[in-house]
Amino acid sequence: MDYITWTCCSCEKQVEEKFMETDERICDDCVEEEYYEKLSDKHTRNEVYLYLEQIRESGDINMFGAGAYLEQHFELSKNDARKYLADWMRSYNKGEKE
Repeated sequence: MDYITWTCCSCEKQVEEKFMETDERICDDCVEEEYYEKLSDKHTRNEVYLYLEQIRESGDINMFGAGAYLEQHFELSKNDARKYLADWMRSYNKGEKE
C-alpha cells in the first residue's frame, strides 16, 4: 500500500500515512494542542497538572486511575479527564527522557 507524505501547516512536521484523513493538513499533535487550549475556561492545564503531581507524589493511587479524581475535583467529563491525564503522562514521560 502506498503512503502519502505531507507537511503540517502549523508545525511543518512531515507526516506519513496510508490515507489522507483531513484536508486541512494539520497533524494530530497540533490538533490536540488546539483542543487543550480550548478545553476549559474554568481551569488551566497547569492547575490540572499540579493536582496530578500531588496525586502522584502521595503514592496513594495508581495514576491510571487518576482520571476519576480529575472528573470529580474539576467537574470534567470522563473524556476530558482522560485527555488531560494522557497529555500529562506524555509530558511527564518527555521530561524524564530529557
